[in-house]
Amino acid sequence: MEAILQAIKAFFDWLISLNNYVVMPVIIFLFAWLWFKAKIGDAFRAALRIAIGYVGLSMIIGFLINNLGPATNDLVKNLGLNLTTVDVGLSTSLLISFGTRVALTYIPVCIVVNLIMLAFKWTKTINIDIWNFWHFAFIGGLVFTVTQNYWYGTIAVAISAALLLVFADVTQPLVEGFFNIPGISIPHGTTAPLFFLAWPFVWLVDRIPGLKNVEITPESIQKRFGAFGEPPGLGLIVGVLLGALAGWPVAKVLPLGVVMAGVFFLLTRIVAILVEGLMPVAEAAKVYLKERYKGRQIFIGLDSALLIGSPAVMSVALIMIPITLGLAVILPGNKFLVSVDLVFFPFAFPFIVAMCRGNILKSVIVGVCVMVITLYLATWIAPVFTQGALATGMPPLPAGLLGSNMFDGGFPLPSIFTFLAGLLPH
Repeated sequence: MEAILQAIKAFFDWLISLNNYVVMPVIIFLFAWLWFKAKIGDAFRAALRIAIGYVGLSMIIGFLINNLGPATNDLVKNLGLNLTTVDVGLSTSLLISFGTRVALTYIPVCIVVNLIMLAFKWTKTINIDIWNFWHFAFIGGLVFTVTQNYWYGTIAVAISAALLLVFADVTQPLVEGFFNIPGISIPHGTTAPLFFLAWPFVWLVDRIPGLKNVEITPESIQKRFGAFGEPPGLGLIVGVLLGALAGWPVAKVLPLGVVMAGVFFLLTRIVAILVEGLMPVAEAAKVYLKERYKGRQIFIGLDSALLIGSPAVMSVALIMIPITLGLAVILPGNKFLVSVDLVFFPFAFPFIVAMCRGNILKSVIVGVCVMVITLYLATWIAPVFTQGALATGMPPLPAGLLGSNMFDGGFPLPSIFTFLAGLLPH
């Protein structure tokens, strides 16, 4: 049995190693041609356009990380922060995801859960974003760390995968309405869960007298400030501010501003290419499913990278970097110092921005409330996180320090599952 599980894992490890811009278009081509009955030429053309979009996204996100990372590191140093739970980054989450026995079957488990839920009409989403199944494996890995029980970990993978499908269905109207991407949903572990964490704060902010009528959106900024309010102008301003807060000289601040201007501008163009490729697939799916399932809606589940091309999302994410560092200093009882994960902030805020209808001020206010919670959760989960990371290959930390991260360590689902795992007999 163990040999079979290892063979399954080896196959999916190979599949994932091909990169999303190879496998995702192949999967979408097969769906469009074999299931949704699109013409082979149309399916191929759409898949190739999607591949080009993913290549562009990978390049821009990599460029963003390479340029923003040094600025955020220097910003942390410039603030002189000294907290006892350090940010060990996304790579350590992947260690926990792939390093326990739960990782042997997490992809088949997620696929089976999706098929069952589709059959019983418990979801409308077909999640083909297999790279981000690791979010479910991460939760299973934490449960395994607490209980040392393979079945508890696997059940946690299945439940978390099911929850994210439900979350994707609930948030799909935002994807279609605010981001103008019909037929697509986002079952992404970094993005979808924050919808539910942020919703009460959005509801509250919308009812505060005076504040509820304030409109600060990229469109209103552009109308007032012209070229400085357009996406490249916003990127330039935010990049310069981040460089200045990091204590950089002008010779480094200005290039960072230009880089961020380019990122803001190019992301919108590249996401448009990706969406252009997805539209024929979504239309073919709509026609086929209307005939086959009597009008039943089915959404294609994809990565939240589709959403970060919005200038409002990028603006809020970058504004929240220094604010979150400030919160880490002043919050009583917080021990977590976010640093490495700051570059992934754009993936955390799309639904917060969408719920606030692109209003940057409201999104930042809600973002502050959400980041307060995530900092405390990242602090609380640190002992289990460190235990799991050390068991799966993380180098030992200096004495007196624990490891954690904000994505996904500081998010609600991993903490909820870790807490419940502690209540199970083991």
